[in-house]
Amino acid sequence: MFERSIDRIKKAINGSKYEYIAYCDLPIEEKTVLLEGGQGSNINGNMFSMLKELCENSRWAEYKSIFVVTADTLSKAQRRVEQYGFENVILAVRDSKEYCKYLATAKYLMTDNTFPPYFNKREGQIFLNTWHGTPLKTLGKANKSSLDSLANVQKNYLMSDYALFPNEFTRQVFMRDYDLAPVFNNVSFIANYPRNYIFYDADAGKQMKKRLGLEGKRVFAYMPTWREADTDAQKKKQIEKTTDILREFDEKLDDNSVLLVNLHFLLASGINCDKFSKVKYFPSDYDTYEILNACDGLITDYSSVFFDFAVSGKSIILFAYDKADYLSTRGIYIDFESLPFPITEDVESVIELMKSDIPVPQEFIDEYCSMGDASSCERLFDLMVSGDTDYYKLDKNRQKDNLCLLYAGNLVPSTYMSLKAYIDNNPQYNYVITYRMALSPQNKIKYDETIGDVPILGLLTAYQYKRKEFFLWLLACIFGTFRSSALGKFFARERNRHFHMLNPVKVVDFGRNSSFMAGILSAFTCNKECVEHSRFCGGKFSKRAATAGQCRSFSNRQNDSKLTCYQTG
Repeated sequence: MFERSIDRIKKAINGSKYEYIAYCDLPIEEKTVLLEGGQGSNINGNMFSMLKELCENSRWAEYKSIFVVTADTLSKAQRRVEQYGFENVILAVRDSKEYCKYLATAKYLMTDNTFPPYFNKREGQIFLNTWHGTPLKTLGKANKSSLDSLANVQKNYLMSDYALFPNEFTRQVFMRDYDLAPVFNNVSFIANYPRNYIFYDADAGKQMKKRLGLEGKRVFAYMPTWREADTDAQKKKQIEKTTDILREFDEKLDDNSVLLVNLHFLLASGINCDKFSKVKYFPSDYDTYEILNACDGLITDYSSVFFDFAVSGKSIILFAYDKADYLSTRGIYIDFESLPFPITEDVESVIELMKSDIPVPQEFIDEYCSMGDASSCERLFDLMVSGDTDYYKLDKNRQKDNLCLLYAGNLVPSTYMSLKAYIDNNPQYNYVITYRMALSPQNKIKYDETIGDVPILGLLTAYQYKRKEFFLWLLACIFGTFRSSALGKFFARERNRHFHMLNPVKVVDFGRNSSFMAGILSAFTCNKECVEHSRFCGGKFSKRAATAGQCRSFSNRQNDSKLTCYQTG
């Protein structure tokens, strides 16, 4: 028991970001914008394009930009900012104190992925989530190989004021496979990605080609997908295969052709292109899409980059040398063979296709990459600042009516039959089952077989305390009890971090294993119920004294909320 308490204390210390919570007490900076690409690891793409807009458009001269990096990307970002001559830009390393300060105080927040688990959007902050690609490969609960990121993606979208989707297909994927449809309460809209603005500027492409010394050359970009590698041997095999492919391109391309390569960093770190004469890496001084715009065509495989590049109307070749193996282990949304681009499995066929211009069907452009032009970035930030637009159609999403939030602890298979019985015996609600800890793919299969298509909402496991709150929690771990009123602000803050604008008509604590989670659920102002699932018997309840500590923490904070505590039997 003592060792378990010590373990919980260590996790609490390591999991809470005290600096960020403290900075949330500071005033919001009205003219500050924080932009984060790929959790700081991507200094290209959507967030860099928005940074460029903020730095080069005189309309936004008064705004300070915070561009998020990692320790590994900091030096590259510094060179990039200097290369472009950007001013009024601060590079903040993700998770640093400086980063926490601006994440807590910047008025405008943008990401193409997710902010950290401790992020808790404040009233007055404006949050735009663009994501980073039209999904060919399955996401969320449809990705049977991993559900680890589900909870944080859901949390970030619940907090987003604006959710940008490049097409209706992507919006439907997110609403379905991240179970956002019943719980999302903010604005979604269709708009081409910020990074794609460059494809509407043919002159910029010609100038970049000249700047790179490639004028008069036939230039193609090669941007393959990273194949998951769980072992060093698999990674080594992938590096060797990619090296062989690049060597063959270098040997067989004619003298008028150049292949510019953009690889996943785990591949790039193991492959030296200096020994090749016709195969070169993308220059790191420029944004990836600015270089891509200078190319005459794109070679890729299962990467969603082809959805973006289609805007240019230039050639797209799908070089899927491992098609059978890859597609047998990785789910995709669209029949690969149905894509309107030539598919080949060998280098010689790719080189032959590179000699011709391959038009992109207009129907494909209309379906997957409409609603964009060279002014996309300006329009998007203007929307964030003004809250209005005459260009995009803003769709106000609303959660399902009569929503019941059912907290199920760690959502282990032993609870599934009880959950199903409870739902069947109370059919008047639309249910969302929320849970802590990671849900394994195997348990998700059992969940689907037992409970069906009831939406799930993952919760992040590390509570976020202020230091005083941590010591109160520590006392609870040691003595096994606490006064829920002393942690009222903590419960309200954590409710916002986990559920944000979610407003159920009823909350049911089916977990019965966490007084602290019960306290967080108590911050909802709605009807509440406490159920002991382990003794659930066909929905026949007997009103008795419930698990005392839990039901007290569930009820004490909201005197105006109804509470029915059950111990079933």
